[in-house]
Parts: sequence; C-alpha cells; structure tokens
Amino acid sequence: MKYNKSPLSINKQLNKLVDKGLQINNTAQARKKLKNVNYYRLSSYFVPFYKIRSKKFKAHTIFEDILDLYEFDNELRKLVFSCIQTLEIAVRSRIINNYSCNFNAHWFENLKRFKSFDAYSNFQKSALKVVEENRSKEKFIGHYLNKYDDPILPSNWMVIEMLTLGQTSRLYKSLKDDRTKKSIAKDFGITEVVLESWLHNLNYIRNITAHHYRLWNRDLRITPKNPRRVRFQFLNVRTGFSHHKLYFSLSVMIYMINCVDANNQSKIELINYIDSLSSFYRNGMGFPTSYKIEPLWNV
Repeated sequence: MKYNKSPLSINKQLNKLVDKGLQINNTAQARKKLKNVNYYRLSSYFVPFYKIRSKKFKAHTIFEDILDLYEFDNELRKLVFSCIQTLEIAVRSRIINNYSCNFNAHWFENLKRFKSFDAYSNFQKSALKVVEENRSKEKFIGHYLNKYDDPILPSNWMVIEMLTLGQTSRLYKSLKDDRTKKSIAKDFGITEVVLESWLHNLNYIRNITAHHYRLWNRDLRITPKNPRRVRFQFLNVRTGFSHHKLYFSLSVMIYMINCVDANNQSKIELINYIDSLSSFYRNGMGFPTSYKIEPLWNV
C-alpha cells in the first residue's frame, strides 16, 4: 500500500482537530503549541480522549486537556531521568571500586574477567572507541594518552567513568559470574541475573526519557525480572498488575535508590509527584489503587 498522506499547514491541523470534535478555546495558543510541538508528536496524547473504537474526541474534550497530559509527561520524564542518573553513577562506581580493589587498575584487559572471548573483545572495542571520542573532550584522558603508552588504555576508573548506562549495562552482563560480580548485586540485595535485567530495563527507560518519547501509558518492551528473593524492603504484592507498565519499573528503580541513598531527593520528589496526581494519570502507568500500602512508595 502506497503512503499518500499530504502534509498539513498549522491552520489545517487545527481544522482537523476541530473536525475530530476537539474544543479549542484559544486558537492563538493552540497554533503556537503546534508550531513548537509537531502534530504527530502531540497525537500520541490524543488517544485517552478518543471515543471507544473511534478517532473522534469525547464530548467536551478541550485542547488544554491534551496540553496538561503532555506537560505532565514532560515532568515525569525529568524526574525519572534524575533518578536514573543517581543509579547510573552508583553502579559505575561499584564496578570501578570492586574490580579495582580485587584485581588491578586495568583488570578489564584480562580475558579471565569476562564470560567469553567475544564479550572481552566487544568491551575492548567499546573502551577504545570511548577513549578516542573523549581524547580532546576530557582533560584526564588527554593527559593519560600524552604521558603513558603502556597500557594503551587508561585505568578502569577513567574508562568506565565515561561509559553510557547502556555500555555499563552490557559490561556488567558480559563479566564472568564470580564473587566480584556477585558482590555488586549483593549491594542491591539481589542476584547478578536480576541486576542484569534491571540495568537493561533502566537503560531502556533512560533512552525513552533522553529522547523525549512518551513515557506515560507506554507498554514497556523491556521489563525487569521479578526477583524470587530480595534482601531489603521491596513490593509486598508483585502480582495483579501489568509488569509491562511503568509502575513495576519505577518500583524497581526506587528500591535500587533506597539501597544507594534512602533520602535521595530525586526519589522523594518522584514519589510526591506521583501522589499528587489523579487516578487517571496513575492508571495509565499501571499503578494499583492500593499502591500506598507499599512501604516502598512512602517517604
């Protein structure tokens, strides 16, 4: 089937919304918003306001309803991103400290630290690439490369500090399942297999927030494992809701932050923000009505 939809001017976009039953009280405001936030991007926030099995808006739906939902999602992404930053730094720090102290500054150059030769080789390529990319951006990298020629790569606390969350997640998964790897997971009261899953999920959500995609009411393609046992306070009820919605992933994130810093301000702000919302917003994230009985969701 050939795609034959024609582009629409801002005025035609407004007319289309009116034809679909949307009430626009302030045309100038709506035009300005469509100019700054394209129609297609905003259209993902139309769906909750559509009639059942229709692309017509429910009666009395106004443009401001859609803007409110859009701005809510913006704020949600900011708060979630801030929480993930805390965990990204904490996990990197644990890898650096544990492996440095148990082995040496360049432990990642030892094949024995990895599950396989491919895992080892892939990380060497990633490390070389990240060092080269930061040669002129980071003074400490330039200093190392100008002063030392053996080993070729800087120490692990320099290299790993520059990794993205995705690279950190892949590194942890590629490491040999030894006591050092287990000790990092133990800090979070879980197994290394569960931590691998949780880091993968965190990176997936981090990328959604970083690229400004809709986070609210999303069915998550990558979900965190539901652990059999946890050492610290997690969810008392882990069934009866969709693990593909945001509630379970946010619960995992809050649990991990509690292991790092229970008084973390970003976490507290996120919980308070969720509490301030109407059930409409929480339902879209898969929150059970009784979520506040969970100690995890209280500050």
